[in-house]
Amino acid sequence: MKILVVEDEVFSRNKLQKIMESFGECEAVENGEDALRAAVSQNPPDLILLDIMMPGMDGYEVCERLKSNPLTKEIPVIFLSAHTEIDEKTKGFEKGAVDFITKPFHKAEAKARVQTHLTLKAMREDLRAKNIVLADQVKEIQEKTEKLRVINEQLARRNKEMVEEQEFAQKVFTNIIDPCFLNTVNIKYLISPMSLFNGDILLVEQNLSGRQVIMLGDFTGHGLRAALGAIPVADIFRTMLAKGFALEEIVSEVNQKLKIILPTGLFFCACFIEIDIIKNRLLVWNGGLPDLLLYREKQGIAARVQSSNPPLGIISPSKFNNSMQILDIKPNDRIYIYSDGLIERENEKHELFGQERIEQCFAENIVPDRLFEELLESVNAFSAGNPQNDDITIIEAFCNFTEYMNKPKPLFKQTGQTDLMRWKVELDIDATVLRNTDPIPILTQFAINIPEFEKHKSYLFTIIQELLTNSIDHGVLYMDSSLKNKPDGFAQYYQTRKKALTALEKGWIKVNMEHVLTEKGGKIILIIKDSGSGFDYTKELLRSNEPNPSIFYGRGINIVRSLCDTLTYFGNGNKVEAVYLLG
Repeated sequence: MKILVVEDEVFSRNKLQKIMESFGECEAVENGEDALRAAVSQNPPDLILLDIMMPGMDGYEVCERLKSNPLTKEIPVIFLSAHTEIDEKTKGFEKGAVDFITKPFHKAEAKARVQTHLTLKAMREDLRAKNIVLADQVKEIQEKTEKLRVINEQLARRNKEMVEEQEFAQKVFTNIIDPCFLNTVNIKYLISPMSLFNGDILLVEQNLSGRQVIMLGDFTGHGLRAALGAIPVADIFRTMLAKGFALEEIVSEVNQKLKIILPTGLFFCACFIEIDIIKNRLLVWNGGLPDLLLYREKQGIAARVQSSNPPLGIISPSKFNNSMQILDIKPNDRIYIYSDGLIERENEKHELFGQERIEQCFAENIVPDRLFEELLESVNAFSAGNPQNDDITIIEAFCNFTEYMNKPKPLFKQTGQTDLMRWKVELDIDATVLRNTDPIPILTQFAINIPEFEKHKSYLFTIIQELLTNSIDHGVLYMDSSLKNKPDGFAQYYQTRKKALTALEKGWIKVNMEHVLTEKGGKIILIIKDSGSGFDYTKELLRSNEPNPSIFYGRGINIVRSLCDTLTYFGNGNKVEAVYLLG
């Protein structure tokens, strides 16, 4: 600390200087001019002891000038005076003094007063320094607050954009994946996603021959990441069904597409089924989903189809197995497919619902029409409001045969001749083509892709499929349909058919399909000839149109005959002509 003593009397000046040296450095001057110079020196004082009565410039003037100078106004000034009048002290305080020391002074009093004001000055300087630091901190906080405000505005905008993008994505996703089978009378289902986007996908469609085709799939994980893969799957499923492709080809195409687009670690567990209520059969491909259950009234679980394939999107097309498992089904059978979210549903104790509880519901059921509801009630009671940890999807398909069989061919408004064109298609299909390609979708595209034939396409497809399949199976492969009447007959039949096609070296089929204009619109003439030895078509044509549940073959000819204006076999039965009227 440094103290400046301003005193014209030598004795008092020297005495004060000696006393003040106990605080540190002390400088003593004898007049006001020297005091003002010392106050603005490179080493200014921390406190000034200033005598009031001095020759020339008195203490009041010196103090006034010190306080008017920005460089010295903060230095505390203590007046030295022999006067004790109130007016003198008041004037001193008005000039800016902080205290008075009365002459003759006492050493202890002088030191005490000086110490007090040095301490106060130090405290003020410390407070000033802290205020400077605080001001810097406040400024920094304000700058950071401004940056945070800008960031928050950016985050708010981005969040709004993300919400809008999610809403848009959800709308697109819903439009693509949204179940359009709500009014399908034989279907009950539950779709319970864990988040906004569902990693499970459920599709129910009819193929061109009127058979119900169902796909339930479960992508790895849940949310948007899992749901994105559902878009190409749904597109492939619906597009290929609309073109008449077999279920085997659809499964293969989905696998091939997902193998290309899915990142490592993401795959698609799925179960595809086709319900044929005319031929009493169920085609199943299960890759990675829990067991498909076939429930039969008064019997319980009549059959189950375990996953015999890896999930889709893992195996390369060359190693992929698209073979279908085939089950015989009966009227009023119920088919149940579900994602693993059902089995893995947890209660508060983190116990899993499991396969056993599912089958317990089946075993305890008394009213089959209530089975689906009882299963849901059991799951809800078990979980008791515990948060869902995965997407859950369940579907029941009721095989209500009577609702679909023997439907009459609907009458359509006649199409004017000027709206149609005459055309003709000729195909020669040899063993190489049959070994590697399904000719049915190729041939049907010529008919079903014509807009004017839209209302007729399912019937045209059925005619082409049945007649062409008969020519392949019996005319080229020499298959025996009676095999289908044995236990697991359909499965054996199609396994044998697949092996025979793989090994086929000879045989051929010739197809002529022609659209002929008529006064009422037009007609499709389909002629198919194969290299086979034919069959007893007279016997088949005499068969009753009434379906016999005990016989699982021979219905195709009667179906075609009911749809066509004429169905005529030639020679030994290896040539057939079908005429279908469009008007």
